[in-house]
Amino acid sequence: MTTGLLMALFGIISLSGCGSGGGDGVTQPTTAVLKISTQGTLPSGTQIGGIDITIALPTGVTVKSVTSPPETDSGVVVTSGVAVENSTVLSTYTAATSASAGNVRVLLAISNGFGMGEFMTIYCDIASGSTPAASDFSLTGFAAKDLNGVLISGLNSAFTAAFQ
Repeated sequence: MTTGLLMALFGIISLSGCGSGGGDGVTQPTTAVLKISTQGTLPSGTQIGGIDITIALPTGVTVKSVTSPPETDSGVVVTSGVAVENSTVLSTYTAATSASAGNVRVLLAISNGFGMGEFMTIYCDIASGSTPAASDFSLTGFAAKDLNGVLISGLNSAFTAAFQ
């Protein structure tokens, strides 16, 4: 064999062992995990009995759901942190349209109440090719009520997002 042919063959063999089949080595996330929490000051002696909140989803992010009625699948919205006991969750999903973003609305009720902190985890699906950032999600319409159904002022919501 000629030297040029040997060099070309060596180059082909050495390239076949490189990387993971191309790309930049960055793994495409397929799931966004949102941890929702309360912020502010809960009045002394008050427990949160219910929360109404809407989570706006960025383009390329959805949740598993059924269409009639438009509810999220089991395991998409789960109580966590301070709200894991005696809770009832009703969560609906509205898919994105050309005119509006998709969203998940959650109504959470807890018979014995809970305090400040993380109260819910939401598991979202990320479409292939989408690369959402935490800043692309938003929380709207937050309302917390006490055990008597009275609106608690001075509270708001926050979230963290992890991409897997």
